[in-house]
Amino acid sequence: MHRLDRRWVLAGAAVVVLVALVFGAVLGWPGHPGEARATVDPASTPGALPVTPPGPWGLARWSPVPPATLVPSDTPVQQSYDQALEQGLAASPTIAAAEAASIPAPAVSAAWTPVGPTEDPEAWTEDFVSELLDIDFSRQSRDGLGAWVSAEEAPELLPGVPASVQNKMLYLSLFDAGAVGGNGSPVPDQQDWSALARQGVVWSISDVNVSPDTQWSQILTSGWEPIDERFAVEEVSGVLTATRRGARAEHSFSLQAYLGSAHWQEGYGTALVDDWVES
Repeated sequence: MHRLDRRWVLAGAAVVVLVALVFGAVLGWPGHPGEARATVDPASTPGALPVTPPGPWGLARWSPVPPATLVPSDTPVQQSYDQALEQGLAASPTIAAAEAASIPAPAVSAAWTPVGPTEDPEAWTEDFVSELLDIDFSRQSRDGLGAWVSAEEAPELLPGVPASVQNKMLYLSLFDAGAVGGNGSPVPDQQDWSALARQGVVWSISDVNVSPDTQWSQILTSGWEPIDERFAVEEVSGVLTATRRGARAEHSFSLQAYLGSAHWQEGYGTALVDDWVES
């Protein structure tokens, strides 16, 4: 499947604006066709995931929390963005793939600990990315990471996103890129994960910098209002250090984190990770 450009130019009588097409559904996601994993299909209603989380957190943890939403003003700018988002989805070949995909039930554990709730988007992003990329491959499992990702997600509430895929975006952006032509992911496939575990590789990140994405900031400044009051796009960069039997290798990395209202707790969650680059 082809990958649609995330940024379209909207021209109007008085306004020219940039629009980023719908998170993972229009972008495509990273992935591995044919990969076996334990999965569960969410119901079409957001938040209706059947779960059996392990550990001391218990079933009560997985009670969906309503997102912080508003009714956007009915302005020409709002209409232009909303229409472009909906039209982009209608033309995208990735929606059907997303609807057919399965994701793990949410779970946290001693190996994959929950990110504490916060109303600070930059603090959430730094904590989320640190937990995502600080990995001891011989002691932490890829399946555990997938369940943790489901626990930290925020539903995608941009116009035109079907309810059946709103809660799948984060997992698919990190685990299913190859299936629908995504733009890179930091998560190794199962074969590479197992090889890194045998080698005793440990990842850690440092010098993390988080700042609002300038193009999305301009879109918000232009007068467009997202339905989710916590909608934000953060640019993240830092240093990823891989340690293997005392040897160290450092690599610069960058990514974009799309945020919204967390599905399973108050405050922020992550809706999508995109544009992963490592050098």
